[in-house]
Amino acid sequence: MTQKPKSKGPLVTGGIVTGVVVLGLAGFFAWKAVAPSAAQLPVTTYLANARGLAGNRYAFQARIERQIDNRPGVGRIILARETSTGSPVPFLDGGKALSFNPEPGQLYKLTVQVALDGLLELTDARKL
Repeated sequence: MTQKPKSKGPLVTGGIVTGVVVLGLAGFFAWKAVAPSAAQLPVTTYLANARGLAGNRYAFQARIERQIDNRPGVGRIILARETSTGSPVPFLDGGKALSFNPEPGQLYKLTVQVALDGLLELTDARKL
């Protein structure tokens, strides 16, 4: 009577799944490391001619001052003070930056897209 060899099916499948996950994570972090970052927001240019920057993506560091307005279905208008110039910069938080729940005084690196009407729309926020 011959014995059947033990099946290695679940072990092999688990190893393949683990390998795919590890490769996926490595690829994601490699992409984040080389992904182009947004240019620094030219605050004085923006304040002088916001529509002239329409379509561009920028980043800036700012301290949150207060929420100006909140409209259901649209989002919140938040006032922040850009750290290098001290200029007030309002932006729309339409919910694209997940888990963004700022408090006055908190420092953030904000990434924004300039809409056609010149409004800054938040796309990413990182607490510093």
